[in-house]
Amino acid sequence: MFSYFKKKSNRLLAVYDLDKINCSHDFLVFFQNAMLFKKKNKLKYMDLCIIPGSFNGFKYYQFKREKNNQLEYAKSRLQNIVLPSIGMFKEHYENFYFFKSRDEFKKTFKKETSLFPYNYHINIDKRKYVKQCIWANLEKDDKIFSFTKMSVPNLVSKNVKSQINTKKKIITITLRESSYTVERNSSLKDWKKFIEYLEKKNFFIIVIRDFEKIYKKDFFKKYELFPNASYDIITRSALYKISNFNLFVNGGPQTICWINEYNSISWKVWGDGNNRGLHEDNLGLERDEKSKILNRRRNVLLSDDDNFLNLIKIKKFLFK
Repeated sequence: MFSYFKKKSNRLLAVYDLDKINCSHDFLVFFQNAMLFKKKNKLKYMDLCIIPGSFNGFKYYQFKREKNNQLEYAKSRLQNIVLPSIGMFKEHYENFYFFKSRDEFKKTFKKETSLFPYNYHINIDKRKYVKQCIWANLEKDDKIFSFTKMSVPNLVSKNVKSQINTKKKIITITLRESSYTVERNSSLKDWKKFIEYLEKKNFFIIVIRDFEKIYKKDFFKKYELFPNASYDIITRSALYKISNFNLFVNGGPQTICWINEYNSISWKVWGDGNNRGLHEDNLGLERDEKSKILNRRRNVLLSDDDNFLNLIKIKKFLFK
């Protein structure tokens, strides 16, 4: 079964270790880093594997995030973000292996020519692992980096667009409404006011809610036209693809637009200035510094808070 694990030259094994990294949209940036490593080392082929974490299949910190339903959310991210993303990147790797346990990996694995992250082993320090999997590496190697795009099925995009059936400009608004690091959340009162403003300007609004708030009966329910997009990355990506603009606060889903170069505008990109490690260091950009790898006409990064006065400033993008 694991013919790959015979020693092969000119081949990379990219190891997504759920004991070291979040099971989340972090996979998208991990994959970009793996492809960059492959390119820098002039390797011809890449294989991909997932190793489960030691705490219910994930890393312990994964369960310090949401207040409730932690295991359900972790499994949902695996089933609805990571595994479908692997399928969306399929043309860029040869083989995929999902190990049942960490012991199975140790028994099966033999010394290979190349591993990503570099010098990976089952007990690698988490910080050393994660440091090789962040956006900052892509910015640092901007001279040779190019995005490996996710394949979004044309049939899904076509069906999504047919359900909307509008001639208006389409705007998606991705809300962050999480129970952890709440300072990063969307300012709902300001987004409510902004949606009312956009409707008066004849835009068609689609809201994608945080998984924790899916189907909640409130003002935003009316605009939650595709609730499954909150957890299904294929539907979410199709919506971003067919929309004229995609609006965010800092969070994982925005990377879909960055990688595939769909129009996006993101607020709070550098956080509130109190946690450099979550923002400047991981992103590789100082506050308000322009990205070296993003097309700045398509992907606008803002440090501003998402209050209404800041939100309406983007009309120069919306009405051009």
